[in-house]
Amino acid sequence: MRSSRALIFAGSILLLGSLSLGQTGNRTPPIDLDSPIVQTDSPVTRDCKEADWSLLETPAAKDLLSDYDFDPFLPGQCKAVDVKWLPSVQILRLDAATTGVDDFREITLLRASSNSRLWLIPILHGLVGYQDTPGNPHNLAAFNDLLRVAKLKVTDGNLWEVSDLYQFLVGMPVKSNPHPPRTLKDAMSVNDIAGSIEHGDGFTDFTHREKFGDTWSSQYMVWEFRYITSGEFGRLVDVERKTLKQLNASK
Repeated sequence: MRSSRALIFAGSILLLGSLSLGQTGNRTPPIDLDSPIVQTDSPVTRDCKEADWSLLETPAAKDLLSDYDFDPFLPGQCKAVDVKWLPSVQILRLDAATTGVDDFREITLLRASSNSRLWLIPILHGLVGYQDTPGNPHNLAAFNDLLRVAKLKVTDGNLWEVSDLYQFLVGMPVKSNPHPPRTLKDAMSVNDIAGSIEHGDGFTDFTHREKFGDTWSSQYMVWEFRYITSGEFGRLVDVERKTLKQLNASK
């Protein structure tokens, strides 16, 4: 049975039943409804450096590119992510520079540390995306390798950041809203609910919406994450991306 629930308004967490707008004291500070909402792409990326590019030249990377039929892979763009809870990690999103018509190639390479296994997540080959990329067991295993090496406990405080990183790995990063509500008060006035958190017996469910909808269909889309939070470190065990209609039908 789910024991508690939280709603997230435009990136700010409101824990229902535990926050009071006028409450003071040690446990819960008052909420400033006039505080500005600052939104950025999540995670924040940077251009790859020489050390990042070198990962692509390792024998392990070359073997993976061949195994996944991405060989030859002539890198075009490369974006990297620095993860504060796992400084040893290397995460690269790579687009291939190809001359063929409609021959688009995108992958993610990730390695939790220099001694860890190298993973390749295929995102796009030609004009075809890979089936069930969000919930693919291979992608979940690659991500959980990062959580295991970091021994990261997944909590309400880092849930959003951790989930955003997973979306980046599978080629669906969270983009900032070009016209966000300016303050929490503005967000609440239009009931701009960005997501929800629910806790059960040893697990946490996190649901959030995409700000702009699906690129191809323009449908309102939501993500559902389930984490096991009872162990030594968190584990992502299920991810679904669906339309709002599908979400409502499943309830």
